[in-house]
Amino acid sequence: MPERAANGIVCSRFAVGETPYCVWEWDLTERNLEFIEGLKPELFAYLAEVHNRELTGEQPQLAALALRALYSQGLETLFALLMATVQAPDCIVGWLPKYTLTQLRDLVRKISTTQSIFSKLPLHALSW
Repeated sequence: MPERAANGIVCSRFAVGETPYCVWEWDLTERNLEFIEGLKPELFAYLAEVHNRELTGEQPQLAALALRALYSQGLETLFALLMATVQAPDCIVGWLPKYTLTQLRDLVRKISTTQSIFSKLPLHALSW
């Protein structure tokens, strides 16, 4: 998927929603893999356990608010990773810092209503 220039630099062209981007890097595949391998999904479980224990503590309302915020952050992370994989599977590390919440919501809405989106994957139609 990435295009290699004569000097060894790799280029990835992708869309974030409908906005085009291009990322140049010496070893984009390695950077992408390092980023993905560096994700720590167990953080969400850990934080949920910590705040769940606090629901019976001195400030249960704060624990409940923290759990709701964590849930929202977890959903955003899930959908951002899914959309990055669909739109820029070779440059997730470049897609994630570029998206806005509005773009992410629009992409999720389009998939939910089986509308087409820009994708580097050879998919005819996307749905959940």
